[in-house]
Amino acid sequence: MGASLLALSVFLLLNLDSDFSYTSPVSANPEGVE
Repeated sequence: MGASLLALSVFLLLNLDSDFSYTSPVSANPEGVE
């Protein structure tokens, strides 16, 4: 579980660095969206 949180943190940091928009893992996962 700790590894998942760490990966998510890095993922969010990279997203914020690219474009300052509220990007969630769901947005990066089109198949996860209903």
